[in-house]
Amino acid sequence: MNGTIFDELKKNDLSKKREKLKFFTAMLLTNLLVALTSWSLFADSPARPHSMPPEKKIHPHFKMIIAPLTVLAETIPGAAEMPVTLMNKNKKVLIQKAYLHEEVRPAKGEEMGMTRFKIEIPEEDVLKLGEDLGETMLAIPEVKLNRPGKAVTKRISKYEMVF
Repeated sequence: MNGTIFDELKKNDLSKKREKLKFFTAMLLTNLLVALTSWSLFADSPARPHSMPPEKKIHPHFKMIIAPLTVLAETIPGAAEMPVTLMNKNKKVLIQKAYLHEEVRPAKGEEMGMTRFKIEIPEEDVLKLGEDLGETMLAIPEVKLNRPGKAVTKRISKYEMVF
């Protein structure tokens, strides 16, 4: 015997040890990689300053006015605007869509009356609002109504099928 069986057994033993070493290093490296990624995700990121007011949008073909309103919608603090529908006290819709901005505080010399808000209304509805400015106006969340000018067309077959 020239020792070939023993050489083969030693080679197999060495290859098994190498495979085990590769397996344990792979496990160790993947666990380290997962730990590093999760650590970087949960690390404190620099917080954005909360003192910046939200960006105000001015919509095209809308005018910004200050009007006395009674708001029946839940206002979200910190929101730049809120779409509302303006109604009078008789529940007649004055303006279909307007954008409610912040409340205007009275100056020191002014007396406290109705609450006044900055509101954006469509330019074509400015005159309509001017007529009803003396009345109490209500602001509710935006209600989308169908326009009365559009007729609904139904697809009806002109043919009759008899089986």
